[in-house]
Amino acid sequence: MIRKRHRVPSDELFKDKRLFKTPYFSIRHAPNGLGINRFRVIVGKSVAMSAVRRHNIKRRCAHALLKLPNLGVDAVLTALPSLPQLPRHETEQYIEEAFRNISRQ
Repeated sequence: MIRKRHRVPSDELFKDKRLFKTPYFSIRHAPNGLGINRFRVIVGKSVAMSAVRRHNIKRRCAHALLKLPNLGVDAVLTALPSLPQLPRHETEQYIEEAFRNISRQ
């Protein structure tokens, strides 16, 4: 679970954010000026019909996001239907690689 101080407020979800896409998820991101990362993970029914499975995917992504160094960004990770086939360690690697690319932008 992502702590409240590390969650993107719902009123700032898609406001003026850049988009970064991979085959497994898309990330909308923007600098926040707070010095800490704030995240939101969205897993829709198109990814998994079972609520339990969606929650497991969301937890897996949140765990990988919280391991990242502080870049001072707001990021909304939206899972795509191909994400459930990806093993846990590869999910973490893809998320780390995506944020390395985001930090270079």
